[in-house]
Amino acid sequence: MELQDSPQPPPRRLRPEPAAEPWGAAVIMLSAAELRHFAEKGWVLRPAVFSEAECRELRDATDCEIDAAAGPERDKLLGMREADDEDGAHFGRMVVSGTQDSVAGPSTAIRAEVFRKWRRHPAIVPALEQLLGCAPQFTGSMVLVTPPHARRHEPEMREVLRDSGEMVWHRGIRPKWGVRQGARPGEIYTSWLHTCTFLSDISHTDDGGTLMLSGSHRLDVESTTGAAPEPEESLGRAGRVVHQVPDWAECLRNREQAVGPAGSVVHFSEALIHAGLAVLSETTRYAMFVDCTPSAMATGDKSTDTRVGWRPQEIVKEPWDLAGPEYDNPLVRMHKL
Repeated sequence: MELQDSPQPPPRRLRPEPAAEPWGAAVIMLSAAELRHFAEKGWVLRPAVFSEAECRELRDATDCEIDAAAGPERDKLLGMREADDEDGAHFGRMVVSGTQDSVAGPSTAIRAEVFRKWRRHPAIVPALEQLLGCAPQFTGSMVLVTPPHARRHEPEMREVLRDSGEMVWHRGIRPKWGVRQGARPGEIYTSWLHTCTFLSDISHTDDGGTLMLSGSHRLDVESTTGAAPEPEESLGRAGRVVHQVPDWAECLRNREQAVGPAGSVVHFSEALIHAGLAVLSETTRYAMFVDCTPSAMATGDKSTDTRVGWRPQEIVKEPWDLAGPEYDNPLVRMHKL
């Protein structure tokens, strides 16, 4: 009697995971007034774009990343500065990097779908397209978790932490590379855009909101030697950017702080001079920063000139081709990823 193989059961189908419930109900574009504000100031604040429940999801996901990290993985995921230096300027900040996929590919640090939900919010990508002049390309991201400064109750230390001359003023790109005329008069596009989402309440000036020098995204001084001047000790921590504007004292008079309730979003050009602040209140600050550039710039194709106005065939060069060290363009490093 010939034995027959028993029929194999059909392969079991895996139940698909339920689709994540999207955030937001309708596309929210920047208004004409907001676009003019961005052009004039270099930044624009949008209050309460995300709900408190959405912010809580993002904070919880951040805390899970911190709790789960261990050993070398913790060093890779977190940038921790726990000890004060001589003048107590370190903030004890934890940096959870790679919350968004970037041009380099999916981030190994991503574990929570909630971070991708942020990108799919209908108020995000449409606004990025308005400020970039085309579809965005995500290039980096992180969540900064900044606890109250350990020496915030010392009057002298509070004065040091509030001193504009002691702040680490910086920008990642010069205006000649970072800003161009927008589609309409009174509007601009930027080639490197930061989007900061307040995951906690940052309504008070002591809550550590980013400090910005409004209008500095348009201020630039060409180097006559092709090399950046050495930072002067008398200028404190501002370093090289002091020499990039015609009048540093006047520039400082235009400082403004981004404050708002949890869920607020501030967009600012990386050509804008800005500084991070210590938290002097009793609140731990959670803020997610996402970087993006115009997607067409990654191709290096000359045809993109007519579509988005940038000149990627000039920008994608070695740093030493960019008129000196002060023009060391981060986009160069991005394109080599």
